[in-house]
Amino acid sequence: MPNLKNAIKQVRKDKKRAAKNLAFRADLKTMIKKARKAILAKEKGVDELLLAIQKKTDKGVQKHIINKNAGSRTLSRLHALKKTTK
Repeated sequence: MPNLKNAIKQVRKDKKRAAKNLAFRADLKTMIKKARKAILAKEKGVDELLLAIQKKTDKGVQKHIINKNAGSRTLSRLHALKKTTK
């Protein structure tokens, strides 16, 4: 347990940020799962979903929530899956 006032405040901030980052990652994973199902089922509106995932992934990379290469790999795999299931 931190003793200094600013260290206590930093712990509080870290908890809030960790919760926010966890929610962001969970939402992104859910979107990716929905996109995979939609691609395999050949549903309409997959392009809009892929655009939303790309936007969210780029935002996560920009804020250092996810790794740059991991975000790129995820997008690449989704687009490759879409291309092969045409």
